[in-house]
Amino acid sequence: MKKKKIITYIIFILSLIGVIYFVIDRLLYKIDETNIKKQITVASESVTITEVKEIENDNIEIVNNNNDNIKEKLINADLKELKKINSDVKGWIKVNGTNIDYPFVQTSNNDYYLKHSLNKSYNRSGWVFLDYRNNSNTINNKNTIIYAHNT
Repeated sequence: MKKKKIITYIIFILSLIGVIYFVIDRLLYKIDETNIKKQITVASESVTITEVKEIENDNIEIVNNNNDNIKEKLINADLKELKKINSDVKGWIKVNGTNIDYPFVQTSNNDYYLKHSLNKSYNRSGWVFLDYRNNSNTINNKNTIIYAHNT
């Protein structure tokens, strides 16, 4: 009987620890999410985005595999002010019809921005980043890889 009581207490304590861990984890996630939203707002306010009327480089091809009726538009983002916040900023990604509208960064590895945000502070949600192997100086890479969490 005593053994059953001890096992019951151990299970109760482990369950309580699990619940406390879950609550703290969710709270930290919400804090990170709030910080990300603030940084998106700051980034959006510090960047001027204009639509590109004419494409100067004939090598750029816009492909839309989802719906041929949608015309994709290129944008030009003035990132000067944003680069004062973070020199790793390389460009802006915007996908019409979605909430994807963010600056992206690039560093010498693909690990740093998994756990850091735009202002380089620790954030478990990370930030949108360009693969370190991509050349950020040109848009016409054959493969451009951008990573991001789904937040």
